[in-house]
Amino acid sequence: MRRVVWMAALGLTVAVAAGCRHAPPPRVYYPPQVPPPPPRVEVPSAPLTVLEPKLESLPLIDPATADVTGATRPPAIGLTEATCAKLAADHAPLASALERENSVPVVNEPDRPPPEESLHRELRPLVVAEMRNRAAGEAVVALFQLADVEGRSAVVRETIEEIDTLRKAVDEAIGKGAKPPIDLEEIARQRATWIGLLGQAELGARLLDADLKRRIGASGKTADRLMPTGEFGLPNEVLDVEAAVRVALEKRPELQALRTAYLKLSPENLPEVREFLRALPASGGLLGSGGTGGMIGLPGPRLPALKRIAERRQSEVEATLQQAADQEVAVRRGQLFTLIDERERAVADEVRAQALILTEQARQVGLTRWRVERLAAKVAQAKGEAKGAATVVPAELELNRERAELIQGVMAWHQARAKLTQAQGLYAK
Repeated sequence: MRRVVWMAALGLTVAVAAGCRHAPPPRVYYPPQVPPPPPRVEVPSAPLTVLEPKLESLPLIDPATADVTGATRPPAIGLTEATCAKLAADHAPLASALERENSVPVVNEPDRPPPEESLHRELRPLVVAEMRNRAAGEAVVALFQLADVEGRSAVVRETIEEIDTLRKAVDEAIGKGAKPPIDLEEIARQRATWIGLLGQAELGARLLDADLKRRIGASGKTADRLMPTGEFGLPNEVLDVEAAVRVALEKRPELQALRTAYLKLSPENLPEVREFLRALPASGGLLGSGGTGGMIGLPGPRLPALKRIAERRQSEVEATLQQAADQEVAVRRGQLFTLIDERERAVADEVRAQALILTEQARQVGLTRWRVERLAAKVAQAKGEAKGAATVVPAELELNRERAELIQGVMAWHQARAKLTQAQGLYAK
C-alpha cells in the first residue's frame, strides 16, 4: 500500500514537471559547517583553603537588639481560597492565548465543513479548561504554602516575645541577688536561634507572595503582601474515594477532550487530530507525526487540496489516498483509545493518592492536636500556680513548637485537598 501511495505521488510530480519545462535550475544551499567540539582541558588546581570562613569576615548581629516585631512589614491583603482559584483560572496566560485562537479568521474551503464546526473549535475549550484547572490548583497550593509559612512565623514571633519575658525576669532576679536556673547567655542563644528561624520564614513568605501574585495576575511592584484568610479546619466526614474517582473521570477536561477526539475522528478531520495528538503532553509530541503525505511535525495535506491538484489520474489518486486515510483513522483511533485508557488510570491513581495523603495527614493533625492540648494545659497550670517565668517560658516554648507543627500539618492537608480538587477537574469553569 505504501508503494501505491508513492507511485501516485510520483505521478503527480511528473505531471507538474511536464508543465514546468522552463523552470530555473535548482539552487543548492550549503549550510555552514558545525564547529568541532572543544578539546578536553585539564582543570588547573588552585591552592586549597580551609572551608570554614573567618569570623571577622562575616556580618555580626546582636540577637538582643534585633528587630522581630514585624512592624516594617507591608500591609496585608486578605485572600480567600475561592478568590485565589478564580483569579488564577481567569489569568492563566497560556490558556488565554490559546482561547484567542478562536478569534482568528478562517477561510471556508470548498467541500469542507464550515470552520465554526471544525473539531479544533470543539476541542480547544476543553484544552483551555484543563489549563485553567491546572493553573487554579497550583495557585491554591501556593496559597496554603504561604498560609503555612505565615502561620508559623506568627508562632515564632510569640516565642521570641516569651523569650524576652524570660530575659526580663532573669534580669530582675539577678538584680535582687538571686541566682536563676538559666543565665542570660543561654537566653541570648535561644533568641538568636529563633530569630534565625523567623528570618528564614520571612524569606519564604516573600518568595511565595511574589509567586502567588504572578499566578493570580496581581502586580509584583505594589507595597502590600497577600495574606491567606478563611476557615482552615478539617472536616469530620470520611472521603468516599471511589466516588471522587468517578467525579474525576467524568469532569476532568483533559479526558473529555480525548473522548471527543476519539468519537468524532474521521478522514476529514485527520489533520486536526494529528495536531491535537502532537500537542498532548502525554504523547511527548511523538504521536500524530506520520500522517499520509505529511512530513514529521507538519500536518498532512487535505484531500480537497490534492483533488484540485491531481487533474490527471484523479479517481485513482483519490481512491488510493482515501484508502490510506481510512487506515490512518484506524491507527489514530487506536492511539486515542490507548491514551484515554492510560490517562484515566493516571487520573484515578492521582485521586487515590491524594485521598491517602488526606487520610494520613488528618491522622497526623489529630495526634499533634492531642499534644498541643496537653502542653497548653501544662502551661495553664504553671501560670495558675505562679511558678515564675523560668518554669512557664520553657513550657511555652515546647508548646509553640507543637503549635507550629500543627499549622504545618493542617496546611499540608489543605494542599493535598487542592491537588485532589485539581485532579478531579473541579477548578475548571
